[in-house]
Amino acid sequence: MKIKSLLWSLLAMLLISNVAFSQSYSEEEFLEIEKLRVHFAPLNLFDPVTGVLQLGVQKTFSQRLAVSLDHGMKMKVFDRGGTGKQGHTYSKTKAELKYFLDIKKRVIWSRVFSYLAIEGMYFPQKYSREDNWVYRGTTYYRYDYSKINRPVWVASLKYGQETRYRKVVIDKFIGLGVRRLSVKHQTIGEREDHFDHDEWSIGFRDIEEGIFEMIHVSLGVKFGLPIYW
Repeated sequence: MKIKSLLWSLLAMLLISNVAFSQSYSEEEFLEIEKLRVHFAPLNLFDPVTGVLQLGVQKTFSQRLAVSLDHGMKMKVFDRGGTGKQGHTYSKTKAELKYFLDIKKRVIWSRVFSYLAIEGMYFPQKYSREDNWVYRGTTYYRYDYSKINRPVWVASLKYGQETRYRKVVIDKFIGLGVRRLSVKHQTIGEREDHFDHDEWSIGFRDIEEGIFEMIHVSLGVKFGLPIYW
């Protein structure tokens, strides 16, 4: 499955590049407003922890405004072992409102459209662990088994540039926002115990129950196919 995902991603990018650079278009054609776009975010497949096959659509309302909706299904190209997570399930859903700043910057056979965007993401995760700790209040507890619910919500402000080649769009962006993480354990065999740092991996960020906020940085690229009518 991982090899097939990688091959399909490479094939899609090659086809898109071929379409993008094969023809040139008039100014009028570039300024025509697309009604809908389907897009693909290939880099998300290569996340070693929470890789997803992310597909989405973008609806354009004017030359200034557009709304984008994406959904990522679990699919790892690289699977980093040793996390201790069992039955790890997750998905990523994103919604974005774009406001385009400049509309006609020429770059060879293309036009570059800069934009600002507000994006929200919902990232639910569920998995289990065995023989580990949970921290509640001021006390550590050791458990035999725990089901962990770990959803994440993100709100961020993004700056991006859409490079439009008439039949394909390359959307590059960077963003900064706030990530809100919730951790909840349902344990079996729980008992108060001394926290042994030598046995617990620092990489486990679910040992403490509660709600936590942190800085979120986003960086990525999407390849889109516009639809005109």
